[in-house]
Amino acid sequence: MNERELIHEMKKKKKYKEYKQQYTERFGALYYDYASIQLAFSYYTLFEILSEKECPWMKERIEHFNSILHEEGEKAVKELNDLRDEVMKTMDNITLYTDILSIYEHIMNRVEYRYKECSVPNIESSIADIQKFLFSDKDMVVTNDKIKTIISELPLRMTKQRFFDILTESLSIYKESDEAGVNGFLYMVRTIAGLKDSLQPIEGIEGIEAFIDTLKCADYSNISEEDFEQFTSQITKYGDDLTDMVNLYMQLQECINHYYTMLLCKPFAGKLSHSSENAVHMVTHILENFDGAFDTVLDGCNEDLEALEGKQESIMERVMDYEAALNDVLAECSDDSAVNALYTCSKLVSSSMFIDLEEADESTPATAEYINNATADLIADFDSFFTEHTRVVNRAVMSQVLGVVPVFFNSTEEIMEYVRYSLTHCNDTSELCACLDLINGIMV
Repeated sequence: MNERELIHEMKKKKKYKEYKQQYTERFGALYYDYASIQLAFSYYTLFEILSEKECPWMKERIEHFNSILHEEGEKAVKELNDLRDEVMKTMDNITLYTDILSIYEHIMNRVEYRYKECSVPNIESSIADIQKFLFSDKDMVVTNDKIKTIISELPLRMTKQRFFDILTESLSIYKESDEAGVNGFLYMVRTIAGLKDSLQPIEGIEGIEAFIDTLKCADYSNISEEDFEQFTSQITKYGDDLTDMVNLYMQLQECINHYYTMLLCKPFAGKLSHSSENAVHMVTHILENFDGAFDTVLDGCNEDLEALEGKQESIMERVMDYEAALNDVLAECSDDSAVNALYTCSKLVSSSMFIDLEEADESTPATAEYINNATADLIADFDSFFTEHTRVVNRAVMSQVLGVVPVFFNSTEEIMEYVRYSLTHCNDTSELCACLDLINGIMV
């Protein structure tokens, strides 16, 4: 029977063990095809990026990955898994730096107008424009994203207790969820607020740790124009460096995930398809000439690129058909190594390229006690942070957090009352001008 008939029969008869061998062999071969094509494109892009910019801080990990491409079997899988974990830890650290810089960029954006001539726009007209922008779309997901974006840019005039109430309300949503969902939310909030103060040195970005320390100690209520310009320039520079680093690590992670999938599915591959042959040939060509001239190496890929064009889209449609039955197959054949390998591959080829492969899939319900304890710990962390930092920094942190928590309003009227209150109770002309300018830029 063909692929669609196989999937249909499996779902219809609910006898997944009966069709397990056909399913795993066909699905594994298909995953191998898909991953090989994706690896070819990702590896090509990785080589292209490295040829345009020297990244000595990445040299060791690139060489490590290239050495693994020469290997197969369990040894290669273990080395690839270890390298993947290294990249994930590095990305966590980069994210911490990025989020902390975002807090101080938020502050600098509001300080900027102290050194510019500005006149406050008509507040009523601005409120009307904001209302029109927020509710012009019928899609509630889009509307909620707009609300959070605007709220994070408004002048923040909120008590600490109200902020804590919003955190409590946000966590209460997870009472019907599991502990993993709660932990994910807590991680996001703590990271974006700079509460996870466990920064590690970043090879390739000299001076960023000392600069973060300088930002933490600065007096933003009395900052000089010279310091403002210097801080702004350095925030931009370090932000660009971090973005370049993120892009390169994401590209490497894509390559790791795709080759990881190929290794796990190698037993199912059999005779390679024409697409896989083209992909493997292309990867081998780049690998063997990795230190060669950029144009020469890429010119040698043109024939394979043309042959692979559009192939991954057609294969992905078939992959999705198989994936639709995977959870049912796994439930009935949870002790089967082939099925578990395919399940790992489903994570590796997903859009969550930094997903934890070792994380338990069984969900533990989040009890009221668990959520209450998590809420109390989070509020205690924020309370301690607010005590140690100035009002300017605290307001910036609150604004960043309000931009990611679920919308905490119950009606359109409540939203617009908040907008009006924020704008009419901001007595700092430079901050008001800055906020409205930023909001107007978003609404364009």
